[in-house]
Amino acid sequence: MSAALEGLKVVDLTNVGPGAHCVKILADLGAEVVRIVEAASVMAKRGRTQWKAPFWAYGMRRNTKVLGLDLKSTPGLEVFCRLAERADVVMVGRHILRGAYGGGADGVALFVNKLRTELQSAMVLTGVPSVSKIDSSILYT
Repeated sequence: MSAALEGLKVVDLTNVGPGAHCVKILADLGAEVVRIVEAASVMAKRGRTQWKAPFWAYGMRRNTKVLGLDLKSTPGLEVFCRLAERADVVMVGRHILRGAYGGGADGVALFVNKLRTELQSAMVLTGVPSVSKIDSSILYT
């Protein structure tokens, strides 16, 4: 018998908390989850060591694949973009939003508005009248 979410591709940028719990549930239901973490080489360059997760966090990442990337480098960002383009879901945690847009509710709002603007532009360019009309025939992979 196949899993409920078999075939669903998820890219995970969450860290802990609700996002990580959601990703765990998706993975348990059969989704293919690729977790993006900071590459060990990047951490070493910045003088940081690998974060030691508390014992309860290990179960949160079961059934997932882990990929270390430097998202501040062009090659790392290109790999992430390729993964995100082919994913059905990209889970983004608050720490990503905070780092990209300055934090707090204002940072989240700025990020969401940027995504909304990009989606609206893409819909105009493709002639799609609403989000519900988007299907695989107009997407490229």
